[in-house]
Amino acid sequence: PLLGVRAATTEAACAELGLSTWTDPHNSEDRFTRARVRHRVLPVLEAELGPGVAVALARSADLARADADLLDDLAARELAAHGAGELDCDWLEGLPLALLTRVLRDWLRAAGATDLSATAIAAVASLVTDWHGQRWVEVPGVRIGRDRGRLAVRRG
Repeated sequence: PLLGVRAATTEAACAELGLSTWTDPHNSEDRFTRARVRHRVLPVLEAELGPGVAVALARSADLARADADLLDDLAARELAAHGAGELDCDWLEGLPLALLTRVLRDWLRAAGATDLSATAIAAVASLVTDWHGQRWVEVPGVRIGRDRGRLAVRRG
């Protein structure tokens, strides 16, 4: 809850309230990406682009998170309204790409897919958006095929 508050501000508030502070030792260890970004990358960005880069990145991340949450909710509604069994390709093709990929992601997870990547989801989406008679797509945990305008999970 305090990620948006600078460490100096938090430390000053603790000192004023007579609270002791604790510093996470991982924050200074270069073996962690977040520490390297904080100590090496952000200072370069601030020097090249001016102050406020970290704040702007945090604000952009908040906006992206809100957008992603909305898209995830819309995708869940779409999937609930159109069933969890086979999926109609005409309906899928009418969805904006951001919804299509999320609907497919959720459908694939429900079907037992594991280790889903953007590449795997794109391969399944190609059965909808770039159909030219391909047999099926192997996704970790499931095989997805298109038959008579519908996507279906194929076993074995």
